[in-house]
Amino acid sequence: MVELTAAERAQVDNLGQKLFDWETLAEEHDAVLRADPNAYAQACQQYALLVPPIQVGTMPPRDKYEEDILLGEQIIEQECVTSYEHLRAATTLRQLCRLQRALNTEFSRPIQLAIAEYVNAKYVNQQHPPSPLVIPQNPHPLLNAESFGSGSNVRTESPVDDWPPVLFGKAFSSSDIQDLPTTEILPTELAHYKSHPETLSDLTFMSSDRDMGEEAFRVSCFLTIGKDAQKVFYVIFADEGRDAFGHASDHFFDLLESSKRVVTESSN
Repeated sequence: MVELTAAERAQVDNLGQKLFDWETLAEEHDAVLRADPNAYAQACQQYALLVPPIQVGTMPPRDKYEEDILLGEQIIEQECVTSYEHLRAATTLRQLCRLQRALNTEFSRPIQLAIAEYVNAKYVNQQHPPSPLVIPQNPHPLLNAESFGSGSNVRTESPVDDWPPVLFGKAFSSSDIQDLPTTEILPTELAHYKSHPETLSDLTFMSSDRDMGEEAFRVSCFLTIGKDAQKVFYVIFADEGRDAFGHASDHFFDLLESSKRVVTESSN
C-alpha cells in the first residue's frame, strides 16, 4: 500500500469528513420526511412541479462541478420548515456527494481508496442507524409500489414523479472487485435479464462513460410500479455510499448494453 504524505492524509480526512457530514445531514432530513409519509409524498409532487425533471444521478458538464457545489452549499445552509424544504435539502445533499465523488476520481488511486475507507469507517462507528419509513393505513398514491429484489430492508428516499429516485442499499468498494475479471454481456444474457429481472439482484457490472471513465455499479433491487408493471432498477456505484439510484427500464438496459459483468463466484 502506498504511504500518503501528511498533506495527502489531511486532504483525505477533510474530503472524507465532508462526504460523511453531507450524507449524515441528508439522513437527518430524511428522518423528518419519514415521520409523515403522506406529507413526504405531497412534497415529492411539489418538488416534481417546481424542479426541472432530470434523470436522478445526471451530472453537469465537468466545468460546472465547482459552481454547482457552491450553489448546493448555499441551499443546504437554509433553514428547513416544510416537507418540501427538507426534501430539497436532502436531494441537494445527495447531488453534492455525487459531485464531490466525481471530483475525487481526479486524485491518485491511493487517495481515492483512502477517502472511501475513511467514510466507510465512519459508518461502521455510527451508533444510530436510520429507522425505516412506515407506510400509513391510508397512503398517498406515490407510496403504493410493489418492491422486489434482495434489499428487504431498503427504505424509499425522495420519490419524484412515478417512482422513488433513490433507495438505500448496501455500500461497496471498488477495492472489493479490483482483482476480479470481467466478461462481455452477450445478447442472450441481456435477453435473459429482461425476461427474468430478479436474476440481476446483487450482480456487479463495469460501465465505461466518456465523462466519468470506468465505474463499477451493483444492482440493488427493482420496483414494479403501477398497473402497467413498469420496472425501475436501482444501482449502487462503487465508493459512493449507500444511495441506489433508480433508472427506468429502457435507460437501465441501455447502460447494461455498454457494460461488462464482473465475474464473481456467485455470478458464474
